[in-house]
Amino acid sequence: MGVRDRRLLGEMLVESGLVGRSDLETALAEQRRRGGRIGFQLMRLGKVAPGPLYLFLEEHFATLTPDLAEILRTGPRVDLLPARMAHYYRMVPLRQDGRKLVLAVTTADDPSLISALEELTDLTVDPLICPPCLIREALERFFEWEEERGVCRNAVGENVLILSDQAQGITPRALDSLEETDTGSEWLRSVVAEAILRRSREILLEPLEEEIRVAFRRSEGEESLRTLPRSLQGGIALALGQLSRMEPRGRTVPREGRFHLRHDGRTLAAVVTALPGLQGDAHRLSLLEERIQQKNLSEMLEGYPGIREALQRALCEKKGLLLLAAPEGHHRKRILADLVGFLRERCGAEDPIVAPEVRTAMEASDLFQAAGDRLAVAGIQKADAFDSLDWLLQSDLLPPIRAGRLCGILGARLFERSCEHCRRRLDLAAEIPSLARMLEGPDGCHANVGCRVCRGAGALELEPVFEFLPGTVARALEPPSPKASRERRRELARAGVKTLFSTAMARAAAGEVDVREPLRLLFHEGRGAA
Repeated sequence: MGVRDRRLLGEMLVESGLVGRSDLETALAEQRRRGGRIGFQLMRLGKVAPGPLYLFLEEHFATLTPDLAEILRTGPRVDLLPARMAHYYRMVPLRQDGRKLVLAVTTADDPSLISALEELTDLTVDPLICPPCLIREALERFFEWEEERGVCRNAVGENVLILSDQAQGITPRALDSLEETDTGSEWLRSVVAEAILRRSREILLEPLEEEIRVAFRRSEGEESLRTLPRSLQGGIALALGQLSRMEPRGRTVPREGRFHLRHDGRTLAAVVTALPGLQGDAHRLSLLEERIQQKNLSEMLEGYPGIREALQRALCEKKGLLLLAAPEGHHRKRILADLVGFLRERCGAEDPIVAPEVRTAMEASDLFQAAGDRLAVAGIQKADAFDSLDWLLQSDLLPPIRAGRLCGILGARLFERSCEHCRRRLDLAAEIPSLARMLEGPDGCHANVGCRVCRGAGALELEPVFEFLPGTVARALEPPSPKASRERRRELARAGVKTLFSTAMARAAAGEVDVREPLRLLFHEGRGAA
């Protein structure tokens, strides 16, 4: 973009109420001194809140920068940055103009990063603020992760660190047997295994001047210590940041994320909290069992009368295919088993065909054929119902959908419940006015700080959140088009279809779930709806 286009963006932000006129003038003056783009300067100076700017850019990005939006969608410069660095800092090199590198980023909070990249690439970096969901899509498509033994990275859902798996030959090594050249993930695997051996539920990794102090804490208040070489700090912090999807920088303190640990078939949640210190970030890991309070799907759907009724209507003929869409780490198998029980109890489906997971178009086609005269239910590892529908359309399965053989797609996610002991109120309606209509509740929205009740009890309390896309809605769609599921989701939401984001925000407004969970859907996955 030229200066005229950058001023146009500033004017649009003023007109939309996201930026004050005086703040824009300050940013323009800074732009004249330092160069760069107006969006980056506004964020760097703290003159615009990231959330509203992301929503604005998601809607207008292709109009403001059509050439760069096309590059982001079809072919960024993957040769200019290592994939691991691009994923960690959530940035995508778009174009090289002579000695200038146009770089899509999500934040302006770390000015030292730009100078480090200029030294690495020997180019002048021109950072462009871009919605996180668009950067995530580009990273998934063009920047392949380096394969690491026992590390399962998922585009959506929880990443997994395998501690031990006999079938794959993965076992944690003793800490004293590791070399400083081993990867941060290998060291992390051994640290967590040591914690389990010591019956510790909390690990504190604190960098000191000459070493890393590791404290293994038990619920009884006992603590045992050991040290690791100081040189490991960067590798372990990088592994934790990538696994837990914590923002590598930002104004939110403390930063928090989570991932899954798999230990001989058993799964634990690892909640990671990072706090800045003089010698680098200290990291606290809480090892927790995930727990769903509701005993069955009927109880889970008590707060969703509309979805329950739509589900029963869709299944009244006792034939067709019903899909359950949930990403990795969201207890799809458990919910699928509950769904089968629900079908038998509430819908009179005595003997439905059950497929734990559909992976290929051929498997889906066979299920559609079998569901011509009986009910079939299957799990599918997709982000939500809309992504599942797009996959069906791209797999040339519109004919059986048009023939009425799709009962519908039930999308499910598990979000952390709000903790009444440590939650703090967030005034999101003031910061993000466009969400005000979703935040009308008796108590407002809250985020958990983390306390002995919700972190020290050894369990992470999860709340199921659902969306349902009826087969009748899917049947009315036009033939497959290049339209992204994000756009289809927005269109159907405007037509009245409830999305995971809208139902999750309703739960947050009711004080039931940590509001950061649905906001992650909105900002980082682009799964909101207008």
